[in-house]
Amino acid sequence: MQQLYTAKGRFNIAAYKKNEGKTPTPSACLQKSHSKKDPKSEKVFINDRLKASWEKYEALRVERGIKEGTQEAEKLYYEVSGGWSKKSTIYSLGTSVTMFYEKPTAPTTSTGSTYIPLAYSKLQTDLKSTQQQLDEQRKLVDDQRWQFDEAMKVIHSLQSQVNMLSGSSSHPSESYG
Repeated sequence: MQQLYTAKGRFNIAAYKKNEGKTPTPSACLQKSHSKKDPKSEKVFINDRLKASWEKYEALRVERGIKEGTQEAEKLYYEVSGGWSKKSTIYSLGTSVTMFYEKPTAPTTSTGSTYIPLAYSKLQTDLKSTQQQLDEQRKLVDDQRWQFDEAMKVIHSLQSQVNMLSGSSSHPSESYG
């Protein structure tokens, strides 16, 4: 069972998927795992840094017209959170970060230039695999086309020989006559 361990305890990702019908986004994890509702039904974050991070994310998302749950929103969240820390985490996601982002292999800065969401990385891997399969299929088709062309040459040669033979022996009674 996938769980995000937070300052408030555990956030059950499988339960979220079941209730919401989708995988949580990094910002949804921040909301669910680091905030609580006060009696006035307002969202209260467990510390000022999280609150500031959320408010900055929301303000930039609205300002840029980015829809929640999109690749652009995930990139924005990555940028606002400060990117990868030296502890191999992204602020507010902890070690569960690998559910959302792939850690770059080279040393990085938090400028956003190293953003690689896990889904994007998987799609790139799948695309490379599909391209390799396509290249292999093209080679097979080319090979089969060559074999077909060679077979057609043999057929045309045999057809010519049959035509020559049938032309010289098409009237057997004349040759015995």
